[in-house]
Amino acid sequence: MNTAAANQDRILVVEDDESARQAMSMLLEFEGFEVRSAVGGIAALEIVQTWIPDLVVSDIQMPGGDGFELVAALLKVDGCRDAPILLVSARDGIDRRINGLDLGADDFMSKPVQPEELLARIRAHLRSSHRRKDLEHTCTIDEQTKLLNRRGINEALDEEVERAKLGNLLSVLVLDLDNFKVINDTHGHLVGDQVLRAVAQGIKSIRRSVDRAGRWGGDEFVIVLSNCCALQTPGTISRFRDSIERDFVTDTGISIPIACSIGAASYEPDLSSQDLLAAADKAMYEDKTARRTAI
Repeated sequence: MNTAAANQDRILVVEDDESARQAMSMLLEFEGFEVRSAVGGIAALEIVQTWIPDLVVSDIQMPGGDGFELVAALLKVDGCRDAPILLVSARDGIDRRINGLDLGADDFMSKPVQPEELLARIRAHLRSSHRRKDLEHTCTIDEQTKLLNRRGINEALDEEVERAKLGNLLSVLVLDLDNFKVINDTHGHLVGDQVLRAVAQGIKSIRRSVDRAGRWGGDEFVIVLSNCCALQTPGTISRFRDSIERDFVTDTGISIPIACSIGAASYEPDLSSQDLLAAADKAMYEDKTARRTAI
């Protein structure tokens, strides 16, 4: 078994010829890939609604939705836009190759497919895909807290707003630490960094799997709450506040009280992601003012 596929990359095989489909699926499974197959483009699109492939190998001529149509459709499916698509065809013409590549396919092979060449091309495309994903991941992660950074939060919020336009519930929290400048000035930035990591850990401990959280900048954090409406936000704010506000003991034994101000905003029709952030930020400053007044 090929150790390069030990991470169980997912491959979708789309082929209407049963013997060819079975042979290719068996070859890929033997190499360690997780494989699903479909007899045509329509069946393939049904599969990717619940199972996102890392790479797609598709015939072009199929009665149940041809390969060209499938390429165009996959580029519109969330999660599939970055999956390499390798087209195969018994009709090897330059016009067909150009058409497939122009539509968004990443490679083209002629039938009969040579197993060794197929595997080599698949491994090459997956290596490139993994490198791209690793780079994108690095570019959207805050090094200090390991949460999303500003770019990552913007991308996550844009995605959730698009879902909200289709009926999904969405709320956003903006969280800002109280007196963080005093902590830095009194104890130094290394201790301040420990506090930021502790806050991030508190956020991670309470968020749901569908929530995305990130460090917006400095001591400010943003939490994107999927499937959460305005009626749910007061309880959600309380849970996040309880997970963060405490006496934090540093590596050197210093006890530092952590407190935060939190504001929330929920999606309404025609709001943009930046509108949501601005509304949550305004609510956070109102919370901060109220807490100062109450002291």
